[in-house]
Amino acid sequence: MPTINILTEDTANKIAAGEVIERPSSVVKELVENAIDAGARKLSLELEAGGKRLARVSDDGCGMSYEDALLCLERHATSKISNASDLDAIATFGFRGEAIPSIAAVSEMEIITRARDRLSGTRVVVEGGVIRDVSETGAPVGTQMTVRRLFFNTPARRKFMKAAATELGHVTNMVQRQALAHPHINFRLVSGGRETLNLPPAGSIRDRIALIWGNEFVRELSDGVHRSDGLTVSGYFGTPALTRSNRDHQFFFLNRRPIVNRLLGKALADAYRGVVMSDRFPVAFIFIEIRPHMVDVNIHPTKREVRFANPNIVLDALREAARAALKSTRPARNVASAALRTQSDAGAGAQHAEPLQNPNGKPGTGAVFSGNSLFQTIRVDEVSIEAVLPMLEEEEQRRPRHPSAVMWPTADFSAVSPDIRLIRQVFNSYLLCTDADGLIIVDQHALHERVLYDELVRKSDRTHPTTQQMLIPITIEFSPDRAEVLSAHLGLFSQIGIEIEPFGPRTFAVTALARVHSENRVDEIVREGVDELYLGLRLKAPREILRRLMTISACKNSIKAGDPLSDREAEMLVEKLKELPRPPTCLHGRPLVLRLTEAQIARAFGRKG
Repeated sequence: MPTINILTEDTANKIAAGEVIERPSSVVKELVENAIDAGARKLSLELEAGGKRLARVSDDGCGMSYEDALLCLERHATSKISNASDLDAIATFGFRGEAIPSIAAVSEMEIITRARDRLSGTRVVVEGGVIRDVSETGAPVGTQMTVRRLFFNTPARRKFMKAAATELGHVTNMVQRQALAHPHINFRLVSGGRETLNLPPAGSIRDRIALIWGNEFVRELSDGVHRSDGLTVSGYFGTPALTRSNRDHQFFFLNRRPIVNRLLGKALADAYRGVVMSDRFPVAFIFIEIRPHMVDVNIHPTKREVRFANPNIVLDALREAARAALKSTRPARNVASAALRTQSDAGAGAQHAEPLQNPNGKPGTGAVFSGNSLFQTIRVDEVSIEAVLPMLEEEEQRRPRHPSAVMWPTADFSAVSPDIRLIRQVFNSYLLCTDADGLIIVDQHALHERVLYDELVRKSDRTHPTTQQMLIPITIEFSPDRAEVLSAHLGLFSQIGIEIEPFGPRTFAVTALARVHSENRVDEIVREGVDELYLGLRLKAPREILRRLMTISACKNSIKAGDPLSDREAEMLVEKLKELPRPPTCLHGRPLVLRLTEAQIARAFGRKG
């Protein structure tokens, strides 16, 4: 018997289908792209069980004739190209002729279509790639593709699909991206009989962004554009005040095709270097228009990734477009470094903020505490990039490059001595202390973050956090995919002392807060928590999800590096440090305390050794 076997056509088709169809969102993506290529102006999507049980896409495009309705089920049958040379001038979204037969091979599919020049339509029923019925039917001009029981004949693939809510989130995210690229098309999404998305035609991409993310979001976007021969890079770039904890709000489109490209993300990060903090990511909607022969869109089965003939030209154009947008940003909205944090003014109902006293007794100009408690709101005045960058550069130039004697503090993971006492705050970031064994340097942000986290954990372990009703609720608007996630996880936020209620289709109201939360930080906490849930934490143990939300809350509510403290506030932090269990570490496992012993100091002065 020969070692090498020829696969059956059925097996080969299922393998090929696995390259194109990963989950229900892959099915919807391919059908939506076909509808757009067909000239559709209105797209209606219907899902059941997140698309696992049913996914239907209806369009008002050109439709198909009886002959084309049958031909589209043949592998590598396409109306987009006719020979290999056409690959250098691809201007459509589909061209391989793989999508429809791949979907049909692993599902029960029904096609109802009618071309404009035909009086009646065609209905084709396919099961597992086998045509079961073909008939004439009445139908409007356009095409309706219905996919049922996805992967019914490939159980190994079916078991890897996620919960219905997760799959719905992927479909919604995909539809949002297509809607951004094609603002002239009406997109409507219905899930389980409930309309979750309805985007009427918009006059511009900016208008479409406002429909999905809200007007407040759009106000923090600046336009940027750069043109060169055969290439235009334009987009809407978030101000330094509009950042996220991950890259999920960075959208790239090539000739209106949503794409993934690692180099584009790096170029965007380069443009924002020195403008946003190292652990934050800018928001951007970037549209690249390029001549087809300058890019290869045929390197990935799902056409998700692309390769540029000359990537440096594209990357340079993107950087210039981003920098042009940043130059037009109002100075008052800029943030310059990790040591300076921009935050909007306290919302309605916030307590009056009293100015901090600097060590010289004069009112502080940087941060202010709201009320008397260290664990309440801190507000940092906005500082422009133009004012800060020269100071940072001057400080860098003054810094000695090769010190003759270096005293390296050592991380101290032992319990803090009860006789530790504060000397003063230094650099508005660290607490300089002493005890019987030497000098101690404490990271004020890491310590306060740990204290707040431990307080949240203690309260959640004992009972439901005590909250106080807000006089004026804080409303937060989400994109459709994030709104679905938050709706399913309101109870998790309640467990950390943030009571949230639906306030419309995609708007939510924060109605009550536990004492540990700052009013003017709650928007960030909720948004980042929802992002974490969307990106996969909801698949993990509920307790792990809760701990992650506590971590986000503690980080956002804690004082930051660069916030000046009064002596009383610094002493309160040192007292909290004494109460921490051993070892005293931050939430990320790094030391809270660095120690310089008497012996180290003596050696640095040449007294010993």
